[in-house]
Amino acid sequence: MNLKNTGWILFVLFVFLSQIQAQEVPSPESISIEDAVHWALKHHPDIEKHSLQSQMALKKIEEVKWQKIPDIYANFDLRYNIIVPTTPVPAIAFDPNANTGDFLPLKFMTKWRNSAGINLSYDLFNPETFGKVKEATQEAAIADMDEKMTNLKLTYLVQQDYISCLIAKEQLLLATSDTLSKHNIWEMLFGQYEAGRLKVNELNNILLEKNEAISSFLAAQKIYKNAVFQLLTDMGFDLDKKNKIALSDNLTQLLSTFQDTHLEGSESLSLKKLGQEKVLTELQLKNTKLGYLPVVSLNGFWGTNYFNNQFNIFDTPYWYGNTYVGLNVSLPITRGLDRLKKVESLDLKIRQNQIDYKIQELQQKRDLKQLENELNYRKADLKLKETNKQLSRENFETDTELLNNGRMLVEDWTKSNFRYLQASTSYLQAVYEYLIAKIELDRTFNE
Repeated sequence: MNLKNTGWILFVLFVFLSQIQAQEVPSPESISIEDAVHWALKHHPDIEKHSLQSQMALKKIEEVKWQKIPDIYANFDLRYNIIVPTTPVPAIAFDPNANTGDFLPLKFMTKWRNSAGINLSYDLFNPETFGKVKEATQEAAIADMDEKMTNLKLTYLVQQDYISCLIAKEQLLLATSDTLSKHNIWEMLFGQYEAGRLKVNELNNILLEKNEAISSFLAAQKIYKNAVFQLLTDMGFDLDKKNKIALSDNLTQLLSTFQDTHLEGSESLSLKKLGQEKVLTELQLKNTKLGYLPVVSLNGFWGTNYFNNQFNIFDTPYWYGNTYVGLNVSLPITRGLDRLKKVESLDLKIRQNQIDYKIQELQQKRDLKQLENELNYRKADLKLKETNKQLSRENFETDTELLNNGRMLVEDWTKSNFRYLQASTSYLQAVYEYLIAKIELDRTFNE
């Protein structure tokens, strides 16, 4: 292989390795998994969206409360009768000699008429609005539960992203180390080849191994970058403005942070939400049944009326006081027939809520048992993979020393190197599977 090309490849590897190692140095942008979650909960648009929905639900409670205050308003009504209306009245009321059944047309209205005053309307009891405050309060509780569920989902999502990012970084470091190691072996064997102590096919074999290592490095580098992009996106960053981040935690810290789960506490948020939806449906049913009751309202007017054939509203003798207070009772008859079907529909919805709760509860219990079993398996498997990694590393270091001293064939060293890489990759995968199983168990229990 051309030494100039080899030097260029090593330079590229050095730059990539420097970028990864630089992220291990503490900096203002170096974050732990807790920092990543905290940032996401403050800056992700979905959090703000559900927070606004909760605020709107609270505003709706205030809106419904304001609808219960008396409706007081002022009015000014000016009319001009182009044709004064005529009203027929019994003629005998004005003429005792008139025949029974005769009518006398009279004009009771003036050309100009005006009414001005203060009106009052207040529902002492209105079944349509009686339970609206409780409904709005319950809807606000559901919106608050949705907000909590969103926060919890984002928390687990960012934790998974952080773990994926850290595992990808470890794989990239492993691929970088493997590539540099194989390049060093290639340089040593190239010297032997030039000295005539090595066949060209043996040199080509190690060159093939080195090229495969470089390919694996490029793939690991791509996976790491994509993992970083996913983490930054879920934290709420715009990738056009920020596309790099430094991780302060390492695998040992994460394994210490995510200890075994002790499932204790109340029901999950999803079950609580289903319970709250059932309460809301029950309130809607109760309020719908109240619709059969009459509406009792208080009405009043305090003002004055103006009557005159000439338009002069400042002519006070033509203003006449007008004030009254009234009680109105309105009992629905045919208007409430549609409530019969609505009551039936809400009864069915309550039953559906109960079934949904039971289904969710059964599924959650099943999932928790399966995930507990999964976590126990992943924990045991992690210990085995960690032991295998340590053993293969010891063997690889010994074999590398033997190769450097000329006491081992390249083919045997290549096999030892492959077993070490395989054990290291399996260990990283086992760490990932264990941490994800832990997060998934917590998520299922709490969410």
